[in-house]
Amino acid sequence: MRLTQLVFLVAGILPLPLAAQQPVAAGSATAPVGSIVAVVGDSAITNIALAEAVIQRFAAERRQPELEGPEFERIRAEVLESEITELLLLHAAARDTTIKLDDERVREGVEEQLAERQREVGGVARFDSLLQRNGTNLSEYREYLAVELRKSELIGQYVNTVRRNRQPPPVGEQKLRAYFEENRERLVTQWGPKPPLVTIDQIALQIPASDTAIAAARQRADSVFQLLRNGEDFIELAKRFTEEPGGRERGGDLGWIQESGVVRDFARVAFATPPGAYSLPFQSPFGWHILKVERRRSAEAQVRHILFMPTITDADLERALQRGDSIAGLLRAGSEFTPLARQFSDPEFPATRFGPYEPERHQQDFGMDVSTAEAGTVIGPQPYGDGPNRRLLIARVVERTPAGNWSLEDQQVREFLERAIAEEGLMGEIVQELRRSTYVKVFEQ
Repeated sequence: MRLTQLVFLVAGILPLPLAAQQPVAAGSATAPVGSIVAVVGDSAITNIALAEAVIQRFAAERRQPELEGPEFERIRAEVLESEITELLLLHAAARDTTIKLDDERVREGVEEQLAERQREVGGVARFDSLLQRNGTNLSEYREYLAVELRKSELIGQYVNTVRRNRQPPPVGEQKLRAYFEENRERLVTQWGPKPPLVTIDQIALQIPASDTAIAAARQRADSVFQLLRNGEDFIELAKRFTEEPGGRERGGDLGWIQESGVVRDFARVAFATPPGAYSLPFQSPFGWHILKVERRRSAEAQVRHILFMPTITDADLERALQRGDSIAGLLRAGSEFTPLARQFSDPEFPATRFGPYEPERHQQDFGMDVSTAEAGTVIGPQPYGDGPNRRLLIARVVERTPAGNWSLEDQQVREFLERAIAEEGLMGEIVQELRRSTYVKVFEQ
């Protein structure tokens, strides 16, 4: 099955007859079919493979392919450089003995992408019909996805390894401004016009359960732990007893976690428990847990848990609301935000500044309407979340900015461009170092 067929099958934006056409030889109408365009180490890029990659670029940009002329030559040169870079990174990843592919993770990724693409074209039956019309089948398509995911995973692991050991090159003001001007049109297209924006300071307050409720949750955890010690299956117990919303359907599965991605108390136990073992009952801000580590790789662990949450009563909520009213009152009276946040904010949900962003974003994320709130307005306390994530929120509007044009004075623009330039610079350094240590030869066509 040709890659060009796959590209247009997935994109679904150009007529299928075009998808079935074979690309012309890249660079010259008289170039021999299958001739070598470039060599990277012990790998070669042929004119047919390059032409397919060029067509893939046009498809990704939702444009009708041009197979000759200045635009084709420009895209061809960019794609050739991209193909060379990919091979350099894959060769480097192959030499790094610390990089290991997780076949199960690749398989899961293939199924996720397959399901997404089936949805894009209107369902499984429609997708299978398109595969048949393009002379292929589901097995071949899965293999194509697996190859692409393996390459992506290898490159990602290699680049992450390099990133950990070096800093990106500094981004100066002059370079930042030049990059902004060069990419202004693309940013306007990508982001649209600048809407009214709002900046929010927010405190999340715990809703403490009573000592009696905490003790009752501990007792439930101890009872289930005894069932585990008697030989009962962890997953079956999770399906019966976990109090995490949605946890019973998943058998307590949390998937792959990193230490930085979970609360400290949970991370401490998860990364001290050997694979295949389960923990003693332990407490976190969410309640009492028993966890089981299924597998571990590098800095990640695949974990299941059974959660026992203390019951939050109306009386508990009322006490928390009274405390929140006092804190909000201090802010309205002019008290500084930072000292209050340091004193009262939930340590697992620290006080955070959000924005500047569109007011609707804050309502979507936190259910808090700040669309008409002026600078200095304090909102809350307001309950937010369910189950173990339930908190009280207190927000203060720091600043409102009117609609207009994006500029480097907008913090999100500056941060976005600084990250993009730094990443581009770091990747450029990595690729140049690999080119100096790897045989690369480009042939004129």
